Amino acid sequence: MEPREFIQLQLAAARRQSDAVLNAITSEQFNWMPPGTCNSISATFIHMLASEDRAFQATLQGKPRIWETDGWGEKIGLQETPGGGQNWEQVKGKNLTLLSLLGYEQSVRAATDAYLAQFTSQELDRKITVNGRERLAADVISGTVLHIMLHTGEIAAIKGMLGIKGLPG
Repeated sequence: MEPREFIQLQLAAARRQSDAVLNAITSEQFNWMPPGTCNSISATFIHMLASEDRAFQATLQGKPRIWETDGWGEKIGLQETPGGGQNWEQVKGKNLTLLSLLGYEQSVRAATDAYLAQFTSQELDRKITVNGRERLAADVISGTVLHIMLHTGEIAAIKGMLGIKGLPG
């Protein structure tokens, strides 16, 4: 199996879980603010999408994020995506629609898939500067897949707090 195929398999598995955790969720559940320092499902989901966007577009390819090029901030009603300890306050208490975020998800996934379609195994060893540190492209990719799974589990746990099943099966 080629590295590209393995990455695509791993990403597809993470996406299946992400899709499953959001199945049959109401707007109220999507935007519910858990007690304490937890974020809403909507805030967690947009952060997860924005992280993939940043990793595959900006970090790996040096391109503008889909967020900017397609005007998703205006479409969703946010100035900036939450992440890295910043921009979380603007999402708290904001009623986001799952449908608009699914549109952003579709655009991000299409851009990621286009990048991976031309991906070569040599790309894995390419060195990139991330937050002032040198990293391998392989680290960025594996970290992004893990990040999707981490937040999918977080969303499932928040659903559990609401008394609904987090993940099927």
